[in-house]
Amino acid sequence: MRVSRFRLLVFGSIASAVAMACGLELSGELPDTFIDRQDGAPDVVDATAPPSRGVVDISAGYSMTCAAMIEGPPRCWGANDAGQLGSGITGAGNPELSPSAAPRIVAMTERAISISAGGFGDGVPERPFACALGESGNVWCWGDDTWGQSGRGDAGPSPPSVPARVVNLPQDIREVHVGGSHACAAIDGEFNLYCWGRSHLGQNQTIAEADRTPFKVPTRAPVRSFSTGNYHTCAILADGTIDCWGLNTYAELGHAGTGPEVDASVVPGVANAQVVRAGHVHTCAVHGEGKVSCFGHNVQLQLGREPSALSGLPDLVPLPNDAGAIDVCAGFIHSCAVLTDNTAVCWGNNLWGQLGDGTDDAGNQSAPVRVVDLRDVVKISCGGGHTCALDKSGNVHCWGSNEHGQLGRGDAGDPSRHARPAPVVF
Repeated sequence: MRVSRFRLLVFGSIASAVAMACGLELSGELPDTFIDRQDGAPDVVDATAPPSRGVVDISAGYSMTCAAMIEGPPRCWGANDAGQLGSGITGAGNPELSPSAAPRIVAMTERAISISAGGFGDGVPERPFACALGESGNVWCWGDDTWGQSGRGDAGPSPPSVPARVVNLPQDIREVHVGGSHACAAIDGEFNLYCWGRSHLGQNQTIAEADRTPFKVPTRAPVRSFSTGNYHTCAILADGTIDCWGLNTYAELGHAGTGPEVDASVVPGVANAQVVRAGHVHTCAVHGEGKVSCFGHNVQLQLGREPSALSGLPDLVPLPNDAGAIDVCAGFIHSCAVLTDNTAVCWGNNLWGQLGDGTDDAGNQSAPVRVVDLRDVVKISCGGGHTCALDKSGNVHCWGSNEHGQLGRGDAGDPSRHARPAPVVF
């Protein structure tokens, strides 16, 4: 049995936008080796299937990376201590939790049109997990489920490396993002998000340790796009403004604060927003005529300015030659942007080479530096200590920390820093 035809008219979906920008033709059916199951249980995925001809979406998590492919299910690589690679591999009844420096096939039973990897660390063990939006409109999650972030409700325990379909969601979801321990999804035109997982600091507009079933999080206007950070959430609304809620200890909501805020507040000074990215404890946005503003914690200069104090209000990032941006990302302690000429710049912490400047300088950088050996970029994603970019041809390039194989270079446990991008081999 084959799955339903891919809905290209998924306005606001990162995957469809990237696909069109790349000039990629998305076929409408899956290979016969993939079966459409309606009960959420995975079928055996043929690990010998031929490699995909390209990528339509990427996401760098704290110590892993995932990609949605033109054909077949997604691929993930890097750390796998919580089953966050989603390979569904089991042995003697136990999940196979070994890391992988090469992309593994995620045991989804349909193609993904977008993907999101999360699980930031903050001095305590990270809770890594990932979610993907399938072409059917269903959302699938895998990895750590300590606080219900897999969204499987009361379905009972399941091997973490086996993707499960998120329950109680409408089937017309067009965007999904995961944060440190929570996740949210959106439908076009609705005055709300659907969120689940941990909300102990208000990231789902509640104070709860574990929301295991998605529920509606109201917004004051229809949601155009959104992003989930470590413990906060931000949404671009139909009027072009941004609302944020959750932890605000470091002003990551766009104004000075002292703790969690369950009520959404407008980010001041930002209009006509096109992209928002919530990171660990900072947030960045593209707005106006390609301007980039960041706010929140700045101890590693991830806001693109000095001194290294936190910012209670959004500050413009001084992009080189007053260039405009088309995409931005906010990671653990660094940030990056894709410029209108399809090159990339990064700023903030460079300990592992995650700024991609090709130098041995591991110091923090307040001014954006050019990412070397990279062109035709359409999307960029910031992880814990690494960065990945997607180009117009559907190729993925990664740089920075490779301790867990998250760069996809085939060599996990590599302690050296990688300050130059290199392609991921699928």
